[in-house]
Amino acid sequence: MILRVLNNGAQKFVFKFLCVGFINTIVDIGVLNFLLFLAGNSVSVAMFIFMKSCAFIFAVTNSYILNSRWVFVSTNSLYTRKKHSLVFSKFLGVNIVALGMNVSVAASIYTFVTPVLDNYYYAATVSAVAGSIMGIFINFNGYKKYCFGDI
Repeated sequence: MILRVLNNGAQKFVFKFLCVGFINTIVDIGVLNFLLFLAGNSVSVAMFIFMKSCAFIFAVTNSYILNSRWVFVSTNSLYTRKKHSLVFSKFLGVNIVALGMNVSVAASIYTFVTPVLDNYYYAATVSAVAGSIMGIFINFNGYKKYCFGDI
């Protein structure tokens, strides 16, 4: 419904951004669940925070590659390696803020949901999805305004 309000170019842009976000969420949850599998039967909140942060790093790396090469594509020939380095440093800054929000939300939910679900894989996945949803808002605004807005 919201896409009807946007023009065709904006629809494509939002669609691409959401596709990348979906892929990043799959990477984030996949890496997190792989680390949980390696850890064994139960994971403390501190270990969950560490694992969630590692998964987030994988997702951020994927995000930069896809966003810089597909969503926020530069048509400017002056986009040099120096410019690329500046954009990447801004991208990391936005993602550090998003990491704080993502992991805080995920850890909080994990703490409360684990006893209810009685399965830490499900609790971790639900928590990771909630954290990712919070991160989407920070990332979209940060990427558009600080990272790729002038490309």
